[in-house]
Amino acid sequence: MQECSFNYELPGYKYEQIVAENIYESASPYECPSQDEAGLYEQIRSYSINVISRKDIKILSHLGCGQFGSVNKAQWTNGRRQMTVAVKTLTDSANTVKFLQEAAIMAQFRHPNILTLHGVVSAGHPKMIVVELMNNGDLKEYVTRMRPDPGQLVGDNVPHQLLDFSKQVALGLHYLSCRGFVHRDLAARNILVSNMTCKISDFGMSRDLADEDIYVSHGGVIPMRWTAPEAYTHKRYSTASDVWSYGCVLYEIWSLGHKPFETTQIRKIPQLVSKGYRLPPPSGCPKTIYNLMIDTWHPDSSSRPQPRDVLKGLLGNVEQVLAIPPEDVPADSQAAVLGAPLDRASRLYQDLQNTYTV
Repeated sequence: MQECSFNYELPGYKYEQIVAENIYESASPYECPSQDEAGLYEQIRSYSINVISRKDIKILSHLGCGQFGSVNKAQWTNGRRQMTVAVKTLTDSANTVKFLQEAAIMAQFRHPNILTLHGVVSAGHPKMIVVELMNNGDLKEYVTRMRPDPGQLVGDNVPHQLLDFSKQVALGLHYLSCRGFVHRDLAARNILVSNMTCKISDFGMSRDLADEDIYVSHGGVIPMRWTAPEAYTHKRYSTASDVWSYGCVLYEIWSLGHKPFETTQIRKIPQLVSKGYRLPPPSGCPKTIYNLMIDTWHPDSSSRPQPRDVLKGLLGNVEQVLAIPPEDVPADSQAAVLGAPLDRASRLYQDLQNTYTV
């Protein structure tokens, strides 16, 4: 596992400075994408995004499949410079407008924790979106690979890495919220990793979910395990619902890749949540982190912290943030062991677990 330097920050700013000085507060509001193809191309050009010639793209290998088609590793020749990129390709049966809407959304964002759009291939078929290549896959896969072998412990650096990932995702969400953008599908599978940097991706409401993770309503497919109750009940999506989902991402990070409500049937989740049940902390989860999860899962959306406050909650003395108070650890000492079976922490921080119990 690559060592983390633990000093990630927005170039020219420290985390604390971003929070204290409201660095993003004056950011221009996000512009909703056009509803037709011609308008979308006009929008994309207005954001100074490259219109790339098809001959300048050389497909190297297949990476996977997305909502609109295949995703490939490719080489982009940009003048005298060559760059390895990821290329999303539109299939003939996919919706061109929705495909280009994702590009029009991405084109508006410039942030180290948001996936960068390099350009689009618009002439001929298939249409392509060219984005930066993230070498280490998605965050869920990445933290899952950090799980220790049976009888082994995670490395001493792992909690610091997880805290750093938590900060980076919070910083990206803070930026999006200041731009007035609601992601609606924030989950570890939609956060990409490369060289210890996390970037939020999938802005087209794409879904790559197992059948047991989704609920199909008249309004579309809902990733229930990550979705705030007001969103799946009343279709009210907001920064507050993204904050709820961020709490689920924290759970995925600190559980080393376990899904929220992993062993619970989808149809039972709304009833559990409405009665105040909240996920227990993963084994080895620091109290500060779990307290933040509980705050993000407040039943009243107006009472959840703003992304800026979420980020602020992760700052401060690192050892204090990562602490597990001995008085909170139950008799089973494995409750405090990161990567231990989840059920070992079922009685850890019980006062917090019962915060919203009806």
